Amino acid sequence: PADADWADAMDDARAKLGLRRHIVVLISRDVSVPLTWGYWHPVVLLPASLPRWSPDERRLVMLHEAEHARSADWLFALAARAACAVYWFHPAVWWTANQLRADCELACDERVLAAGARRSDYADLLVRAVDALAMRTVDELPALALSRRGGLRARLSALIDAPHEVRPLARRWAAAATAATLIASVPLSAVDLAP
Repeated sequence: PADADWADAMDDARAKLGLRRHIVVLISRDVSVPLTWGYWHPVVLLPASLPRWSPDERRLVMLHEAEHARSADWLFALAARAACAVYWFHPAVWWTANQLRADCELACDERVLAAGARRSDYADLLVRAVDALAMRTVDELPALALSRRGGLRARLSALIDAPHEVRPLARRWAAAATAATLIASVPLSAVDLAP
């Protein structure tokens, strides 16, 4: 289990995001970056080789990981993996799964900014995390979204895009988007295409 400082940072993050579920924070030598899994009983796994981060940096990391738990990213990742397993031969499925993973990271970054983080502090934390990863062996890196050059570049570009306003989507707009999607998809699904 993580020490009390990380647990306190997670409790602060949960309170800031309005998340009622308890999130267990664990330390492992088997991971290189923080990661989250589970929906009903979410777990955040931190690498044992974490640099010594300040309380503010811990808060940013826990906000990001708690947002993954709040938005059920683990379930979306599981569904994407299942789709890749079933449609392993279709490149669009693999592309969509990669885009989903990247969009989840960007959405969590935006939520951290909406919670009051300074863009420069958060960008600095990401860069230092990647620098710490660069010290590890190359074979540990490919599966990590944070360490991918394109992934980091996109995340930093989004962070330093100052005119970009970061606000959570209002429930009414989410409901309107869902309703519009259903209204459009029902008639389209009834169309019978000619052979």
